[in-house]
Amino acid sequence: MLKLKIYRLLFLLNAKLELWRWWSNIYRVIFESKYSKFNGPKCSSIVDVSRALRAIKYEHDGIKRFIDTVSYPQAVYERGRDDCDGSAIFAHAMIAQNELARPWILSVAWLDEKNKYHGHAVCMYTHVDDGSYSHIGNWNQSMPVKCEDFKEVIGSITFGSVLVGWAVYGGDLKLYSCGSEA
Repeated sequence: MLKLKIYRLLFLLNAKLELWRWWSNIYRVIFESKYSKFNGPKCSSIVDVSRALRAIKYEHDGIKRFIDTVSYPQAVYERGRDDCDGSAIFAHAMIAQNELARPWILSVAWLDEKNKYHGHAVCMYTHVDDGSYSHIGNWNQSMPVKCEDFKEVIGSITFGSVLVGWAVYGGDLKLYSCGSEA
């Protein structure tokens, strides 16, 4: 029964993520075109990114954006608030702008011990020096979580719960990879 639920949720997750990406791009063009260029804070380290990320307050997208939407990083910066994907895109932009590491947006969905569905987005990046992974977002007080491999990244977000699926995007919301196993 659980396996059937996971397959159903994986199908719905794929549809949701495609809608999320599609609607976010439309929303950006219609409502946020003036924010298309990122002029965020200059950062010389991931610690600086972490500090800037702590200034972004959590706020659910709510009805004003119709459905879950990823804003331009500059819009997140100027508003000073957003949800997990807004925090992830903001961190991605700061890391990429300052060439601190190679960043992506990672979206993950899982079932907890009561089979309740959860989802979260973070900025995942690889370290230039050793190729290990870290992720940063609006959990963990915005401090980076360092992991040896991708499987450990997924586990640190899902807390070892049942993985439904994951997707990796670029800062332009282009899908790079997705799957249902870490």
